[in-house]
Amino acid sequence: MGFKYRHRMRIEWGDTDPARIVYYPHFFRWFDTACHRMFEELGLSQSAMAASGGTVMPIVEAHGAFRRPGYPGDWIEVRADIVEVGRKVIKIEYRVWRDELLLAEGYEKRVLALHDPDDPQRMRAQEIPDALRERIMAP
Repeated sequence: MGFKYRHRMRIEWGDTDPARIVYYPHFFRWFDTACHRMFEELGLSQSAMAASGGTVMPIVEAHGAFRRPGYPGDWIEVRADIVEVGRKVIKIEYRVWRDELLLAEGYEKRVLALHDPDDPQRMRAQEIPDALRERIMAP
């Protein structure tokens, strides 16, 4: 296992649907926020990476499983764990907890990518440098 990030937050009224439960896309938004904050803690902010060379970390695969509803006013903890770093792919697992209850879990697979110089509408995955791999896999 690699780097871990924890974020505590409150579910707001606007995060819910007419049934007053968390509208499922918000879990993916929270996953994304946890990912960006985790990489900022590692000194790898998306903004800085993009500005310094155009490197971005797009999602190439995402999955979510919704176990229990969350309600407005609930305090939750979003947990992000880097679990795998391949040649080009980083896998991050997420879990959203309310106290001891698991509300949702999922994962994302991301790549380091640069815009294709021949076609700026396309991106190309880059190999993850060994130094970066060691840094993000450190617990």
